[in-house]
Amino acid sequence: LAQHALLGSLKEKCSDIQTLKQQIRNESRMLEGGQHQAKIADYQDLLRRINTHLGITVKHIYPKEAFILIADEMLPSELEQLQQTRVQGVILKSAAANSHIAILLRAGRIPAIIADALHLAESEAILDAHAGTLVFKPAGEDIKEAKERYREDADLQKDASIKRFEPALTSGGKRINVYANVTDTASAETARKEGAEGIG
Repeated sequence: LAQHALLGSLKEKCSDIQTLKQQIRNESRMLEGGQHQAKIADYQDLLRRINTHLGITVKHIYPKEAFILIADEMLPSELEQLQQTRVQGVILKSAAANSHIAILLRAGRIPAIIADALHLAESEAILDAHAGTLVFKPAGEDIKEAKERYREDADLQKDASIKRFEPALTSGGKRINVYANVTDTASAETARKEGAEGIG
């Protein structure tokens, strides 16, 4: 819905596709360096979706084996393709913890951290999204602890899945509404199956 709101705010300023594209670029530049810089990704994502509808598509080539993706940035619309791979985690340089893509990665149960790791060489690694750390060339004990944490997380996710349609309550008994952050009809359907009560 973020892109829908952005498109609504731009439609009165633009009379054709080319003007719309230029306006999106202008709006993005004005956000650079400000407190709303994280919204630039939503503008870029909107531009990517417009190009897709015009028949211009970009697809990434990912490894067939398990991997951790290290990237400068990532757009929400790129998540669907990534979820079809054997990705084990994501490290983004240019993102905020409350950005759209960060929220969607957490919702998709893909461990992710914000760090400048583009210079790191390929090697075995442990990405701990709980602690926000990355361990390269881990020792045997590190791997053992990581696997134990992985099993614990899997058990928590299984328990949450069983209870996903139950009301969300605080320890004091206060009801909390659970809304989903979606990018398209497919993610909205996933949110419904996961127990979301709406979109927000």
